[in-house]
Amino acid sequence: MAVPSYQATAVQFVTQVVDAPEDNERVVKTNLDRALDLVDYVFEDPRYASKLLVFPEFFLTGVPESRRHEEYLARAMTIPGDVTAAFGERARRYGAYIAGNAFERDEEWPDRVFNTSWIVGPGGEVVLRYRKLNDTQTYMPTSTNPGDIYSAYVERYGIQALFPVVDTEIGRLACLTCYDINFPEVARCLALQGAEVLVMPTGEGYSFHRHHRLMKRARAYENTCYLVTANHGGFVGRRPNAQQRGYSEVIDFHGDPVACADGPGEATISGRVDLAALRDARARVGDHNFLVALRASLYAPQYAAAEHWPLDHWAGAPLRDNAEALALGQDVRESLYRSGVLVRPFTYGEASGPV
Repeated sequence: MAVPSYQATAVQFVTQVVDAPEDNERVVKTNLDRALDLVDYVFEDPRYASKLLVFPEFFLTGVPESRRHEEYLARAMTIPGDVTAAFGERARRYGAYIAGNAFERDEEWPDRVFNTSWIVGPGGEVVLRYRKLNDTQTYMPTSTNPGDIYSAYVERYGIQALFPVVDTEIGRLACLTCYDINFPEVARCLALQGAEVLVMPTGEGYSFHRHHRLMKRARAYENTCYLVTANHGGFVGRRPNAQQRGYSEVIDFHGDPVACADGPGEATISGRVDLAALRDARARVGDHNFLVALRASLYAPQYAAAEHWPLDHWAGAPLRDNAEALALGQDVRESLYRSGVLVRPFTYGEASGPV
């Protein structure tokens, strides 16, 4: 039976960072123990009465500062696995859903690392696994996105596996991860699969936090959905502790924040998900119901003709150095100059417009 209204909680986590691969097991245990303590804190406090709890992106390990592929592999874990089983036990105990994110290894894809968000349900099992579709590959990660191995991935799992949605008693849940928020197509494709609550583990620093907040509100509004996002409150390791901005939020289907941790540090914040009101809003016709009014076929030819970041580029071997991605980005940019989509910037001394 559907729950018409409930509390959702974002855990703004302070992550002990794995600075050396040999520290991985010890640091993961430290973070996991603290995370489970926070799960108990939230679910045992009647003021929260939460049905959904969300942790940040890579909250058990942090991100390798080296950006080297082998260090991503050293931090990767299986999903399902021991970690999701630990959260599954808590989800079963409290009759709730718990979401998080980790670097994932998978025997079906040797030598690859996925950035994977997951949800465990009240039965204790993983009910949803979403592999991040977009990364800032020219700057940081060397993890694999499904688009990097698109043909083989779709042949193995089907096209719908790119945008998984799970139907639960607290609504239709879907995940997207951090940088995905900058691509409106991700949230829209999830909404087209029926998603009502977007669960967003994220790892945002000061440099792009302000823009991501705008995008989160826009994605919730334009898709008439809730968005629950958890960010780090700090990193303990080589990176400055407060470089992670915080601002974990629950955002309603009008694009308005329901609850927000408005700065760094460890925090738990909860906001109400009014599933009944969301479904009423989606039932209206002619009142900013963008899912009803969407003319997807109007835009499809333009998308189909666009040749930008390619699919299957790392199908033969995984990306190992972000210099490879930078070179690809430069090639794509040059092709957009040649096609006229982009205009080259002014050179020094060239007139820049009316004075």
